[in-house]
Amino acid sequence: MFEARVGSSTKMAVTGDGNATFAGDIIPDGDIVNNTGNLSITQNANDGAIRFNADDGSGGVAEYFRIDGSDELNKFFKNLRISDSVYTQYGTSGDFSIGHDGTNTTV
Repeated sequence: MFEARVGSSTKMAVTGDGNATFAGDIIPDGDIVNNTGNLSITQNANDGAIRFNADDGSGGVAEYFRIDGSDELNKFFKNLRISDSVYTQYGTSGDFSIGHDGTNTTV
């Protein structure tokens, strides 16, 4: 096991199996890349949310999208654009869809 400490406080720990834990924020300067298996982001805080924030075009930062555990909803706070010929599907088997091919809208 590897530990990084500040005073008597462990700020980062890496176990022998490669799992890491952090006390505090993780602030990457670049991309998050996974080349094998699945990439999972898990929020374990009771009623917690995962928020996606980005520059708002005027020097500030705005929330664009939230996975909200307390309401059990995915919430969008900015417009959502779906490219031509890509369809949104609804229902467990995707038996209802809406799409647009650049000219025509299909339901």
